[in-house]
Amino acid sequence: MRRLLGLALLMLLVASQAPAEVRRLEVVGVVPAGADAPSGVPVRQAALGAALAQAVQRVARELLSHDAAEDPDLDLGQVLGGEPRDFTVGYKVLEDRGERRALLLADPEISTEYVLLAEVFVDVTRIESALDAAGLLLAAPVEGSGREVWVVVEDLPSYRAYLGLRRHLMERGGATSVIPAVFESGRVELRVDSRLAPPELMERLVAPPPEGFRVEPVSADGQSMRIRIVELPGAVED
Repeated sequence: MRRLLGLALLMLLVASQAPAEVRRLEVVGVVPAGADAPSGVPVRQAALGAALAQAVQRVARELLSHDAAEDPDLDLGQVLGGEPRDFTVGYKVLEDRGERRALLLADPEISTEYVLLAEVFVDVTRIESALDAAGLLLAAPVEGSGREVWVVVEDLPSYRAYLGLRRHLMERGGATSVIPAVFESGRVELRVDSRLAPPELMERLVAPPPEGFRVEPVSADGQSMRIRIVELPGAVED
């Protein structure tokens, strides 16, 4: 109750001081746990920090100029400066999933991870100011260009298939972020930020498919889509 009251007061204070634009996001924070946990900070706090950083970077990437967005060496953390918390006006942990077998971290050497789902309120105006000062702000952002699409993947054959799909969503599907909300054996549910409606996004994924895989459409409506991933014979490990 005290945290919720503090969040409400903080947002009221920000609103009264400046016409800041605030965006609400739900993000997953994940960090190595167990023997591989970050040193010098409680693992839960590290996972929360990862969630805040992810929320800030998701918003920042949508505001980048086209040239900056295509720069693979761009370090957004360095561009923005400060800590991710400096670009938020509040947060709340929605679900603490705790320590579990590593599913979301790509490093095969890490066996355990700590995961939580957080609601983060990002100060869009402050991010715009930082990007503008660095000369990296999109000159004329298109209002309403982004949308959240819920992508349900059935019969997921492997973690490598998930990584291939994620890369395909970013490279071919026009996604600015791909966040796993549910990750189970053989199934994953993704929150995808994309400028495309689900039917258009599905078309992009089906032709051409990720290398070594085939995407089979199941269904799509105005807000979500269901697909299956088939691993083709002869697909090699990354």
